[in-house]
Amino acid sequence: MALDSRQLEALTRASRDDLDIAERIARLEDLEAIRNLKSLYVGYCDPYDPEGFASVFAPDGVWQGGDYGEYRGYEALRDFIANDVRDDYVWTFHYLLRPLIELSDDRQTATGEFYAHIYEVLHDDTAPHGQRSVVAFARYFDEFVKIDGQWRIAHVRAETSRLHRMNNDWIIP
Repeated sequence: MALDSRQLEALTRASRDDLDIAERIARLEDLEAIRNLKSLYVGYCDPYDPEGFASVFAPDGVWQGGDYGEYRGYEALRDFIANDVRDDYVWTFHYLLRPLIELSDDRQTATGEFYAHIYEVLHDDTAPHGQRSVVAFARYFDEFVKIDGQWRIAHVRAETSRLHRMNNDWIIP
């Protein structure tokens, strides 16, 4: 992600002396709430919890990613996990890394970029034990919105940058 000078300053500024202490603390609380929201997101992805997954999104929230396409709104997001993801994967495990979150001045919206290291076991009738294991490296480009004082995901764009097959010997049927 190439940053312009304004973005670089916003993400690396050591102090916000232009804000009073209450506003500075509120900004820190918002940033932490967004990090927690993204952790909930992957926490609902891995056990394939469709209701939990959809609950972290805004009502008109969007998830888009590669071959999976785009899903908009609670029902589409829920069905995406309940059907498409559950049908393809035995299990997944997401590790989120390097969160970069930029909060708007009015603290009502934010953007974020996260790296992800994802272990995946997929259904595959041609593989030993009917399963294939891969490790994926991805980046999430997210938009967040505050609704009635609660942070929600407005948009997720997932981009897989690397996908490596793993030796299946470690899979226990």
